[in-house]
Amino acid sequence: MTEESIESIISAGGGADPAEQAEADSAHNRGVLQLSIGGVLANLAAPDPQWGGGSAVLLGASMGTCLLAMAARIGALGIRQDKFAAPELNAEELEQLGDELAARAEELADWAAKDGELYGRVVAAQRLPKEQPELRNAAILKALRGAIEGPLWISERIVDILRRAESLAANCKKSNYSDVVSGVQMLLQGIRGAILNVKQNCGQRECFAKAKKHADELGEAAEKAAQIVLQRCC
Repeated sequence: MTEESIESIISAGGGADPAEQAEADSAHNRGVLQLSIGGVLANLAAPDPQWGGGSAVLLGASMGTCLLAMAARIGALGIRQDKFAAPELNAEELEQLGDELAARAEELADWAAKDGELYGRVVAAQRLPKEQPELRNAAILKALRGAIEGPLWISERIVDILRRAESLAANCKKSNYSDVVSGVQMLLQGIRGAILNVKQNCGQRECFAKAKKHADELGEAAEKAAQIVLQRCC
């Protein structure tokens, strides 16, 4: 988390506990890791608003993180075989980095389904009877808060991964530069999509102004970290 927690950034908008918002309560929240590739593609192609752009870009970001993990692990293997010498990290550190990145990749994939579920709650709230405006507006505000908080949280995760990629770019084999660059590009698309979702869900509501500002800050941090990696590897 950043110094100013996401909770305080959007608390003015009201809503439920983040854990409650992300709790799995439908088939969409079984987790991508439990689905076949065909199942994932079928969900994305279905006429269902829950699996949309946010889920797709997070799946891409997950695969991009896997590429970074692979580059770290290959570097560690090369050091152990005396075929590669990283300037800063040893084999154990590179292997640990690879393990951490692989764990983050699973986290991003899992959130691809959760992101869809959070937006699905917004759609459900919008479909409540307009004859009860106070109840409907409160439900929409609560659902929007979750649909903003989730992408913000995952954007922070992606920024952290991109900063780890800076270290990896300086310590991986040149033969893996293309993998690192591809991974970083996929992560950039992931955070761009997440930030777009934040801004769309914030809309014109003043209570979410700080969330929009924080999203912009995360986007700038991601672009800066990515540029460092791209300059190193291209």
